[in-house]
Amino acid sequence: MRSGREHSIATAASIRELQVLEEVSHRPDVSQRQLADRLGVALGATNVLIRRLADQGYIRTSKVGWRRWSYAITATGVSHKEALTQGMVERFLRSYKAFRTVVTAELKEAGLSKRPCVAVIGPDDMSELVYLALTDLGVAKVGFYAAPTDSAGALPCADQGYEGYGSLNSRDLGERELLGRSVRPASEIGSDENEAIVVAAAGDSSDLVAWLVSSGVNRKMVVVISNGRFGDLTGHDMAPNVTKN
Repeated sequence: MRSGREHSIATAASIRELQVLEEVSHRPDVSQRQLADRLGVALGATNVLIRRLADQGYIRTSKVGWRRWSYAITATGVSHKEALTQGMVERFLRSYKAFRTVVTAELKEAGLSKRPCVAVIGPDDMSELVYLALTDLGVAKVGFYAAPTDSAGALPCADQGYEGYGSLNSRDLGERELLGRSVRPASEIGSDENEAIVVAAAGDSSDLVAWLVSSGVNRKMVVVISNGRFGDLTGHDMAPNVTKN
């Protein structure tokens, strides 16, 4: 069985292959330097990748000038690109389902099933995931709140104290919405009818929790999703299932 690191390497390699095949299929005259910039890798690494794809029969290379090459994706390459794309979609769906299962289990253990009103604060992507988990648990009303920031837009940090951090106000937020719901200032999170507050963050959320408490929120109302449960997912087989020709 592959380790998490080996899966990450395999997945990154598949993503780069897919990116090259996509670029070549739409821009046959793309240069290796342009490919390197798009992939975010060294020019030498791009050259090795191009050679490997050519050796495997996925692309054809033709010299069209001094140090200029043209690339064409082959029929085998098209099939490989489709397989890689399908693998990426399957990987995303497996990852999404696994994370949603973990989040739902965490919130259920915290006793949030069928609560009338729960607040969610944190980044948009995690907030969306928590929202779906809460609806799975029958929560009647979910409200989104913007995390507090300092004047530079940084999140709270214990090393610098919490006095300099404020909440975005309604004017700053403007018409910001998430899943069709208005995102409200964090300063309103404790004064509303919320029975619980979920900190939607996959990383260290201790500073955000401390800010909430320093702002008058009862710590017993705050639910933090365990980072360890997310870490368990890194060992899952998330790499695309692609058969090499």
